[in-house]
Amino acid sequence: MPRIMCVSLCAHDTVRTKEGRVFIQSARTFAQFVRSQRVLSGMTQQELGSRTGMSRRWVQELESGRLVPSLEATLNVASTLGYEIHLEPKQTASHLDAMFEGLS
Repeated sequence: MPRIMCVSLCAHDTVRTKEGRVFIQSARTFAQFVRSQRVLSGMTQQELGSRTGMSRRWVQELESGRLVPSLEATLNVASTLGYEIHLEPKQTASHLDAMFEGLS
């Protein structure tokens, strides 16, 4: 099953790794992710709304970035699109430095 990884709330774009993980770092990029996954799956806004217990208008507001969903709604939408949300500790620069020390 694909996974969605939330690592922080900042204004960076969505990042997809070669393992299929998706890093969502802002409400705006979550909205873009929802729209792209909905379109790829061939779902209409009405269908996504019905499957999540929300209205088409709610989905439209989410995808346009005018609505920031609650955590429960985020989990529900992600699950409906075939994803689950995991939290990971943020890696600091010192952790990254330690990882690359052995490569030089």
